[in-house]
Amino acid sequence: MARSTVLFALMFALLGCKEQRDDVSNAVEAAKGMAELASSLKKAGEQAERAGKAAEQQAAADLAAGKDPEQVKQQTEMAKGLAAMQALGASGGPAVNWRKLAPFLPDAIGELKADGDVKGKTEKAGPMEHSNVSRDYKLGESRVDISIADSSAIPMMRAPFAMVAMISEDSSEGFKKGTKIAGNTAIVEWRDKSKHSEATALIGDRFIVKVEVSKAAKPEAAQELLAQLNLAEIAKLKADEPAEK
Repeated sequence: MARSTVLFALMFALLGCKEQRDDVSNAVEAAKGMAELASSLKKAGEQAERAGKAAEQQAAADLAAGKDPEQVKQQTEMAKGLAAMQALGASGGPAVNWRKLAPFLPDAIGELKADGDVKGKTEKAGPMEHSNVSRDYKLGESRVDISIADSSAIPMMRAPFAMVAMISEDSSEGFKKGTKIAGNTAIVEWRDKSKHSEATALIGDRFIVKVEVSKAAKPEAAQELLAQLNLAEIAKLKADEPAEK
């Protein structure tokens, strides 16, 4: 066999090995992310189950004391619901208030100009809190929507990023894939017919930043705009400590 043929065969084999190593690495990273999410949800489930049993024990005691059965039932179901919500939000604590997120959506981002004011809110349901801000921008014919959400109390919002290493879609309609944006885990998407570019990143394992561009000039439009945001400073944000009683 000619020397050039041997070298070509060797290079082809090495390339194949690298692709296999990449596939294995992606699979390991995805499995790790899913394991961490599953562990978090398992702990929440166990905590909620313990609280539920405590509520049932209290209900039995109330019934034995002669309290109204219907009232006891309502109180027990409410206690179980609050326990489940508290368990899911236990690891995240309070949300960063939307007013702290709003400055990261300024009047201008590069050539982008804001088309309206920042919309934001912080919601609380029992022990769970959630904050979100969004703002519309325009650049020529393109319209851009940027949003920032604090997902600390809602683990399922972060679920897609646990599998990001395995996300890969390539079709006649466009593509969707996992990637990194300024070192942050992200998912980017492109729809060719509508010229819709989208990029969503998990920042500091807490904040979900999403950029959507309609009538985009290129598939990477949303990804490039997301990278222009002050992601490092967003990652540093912390919720205010509860006031002492």
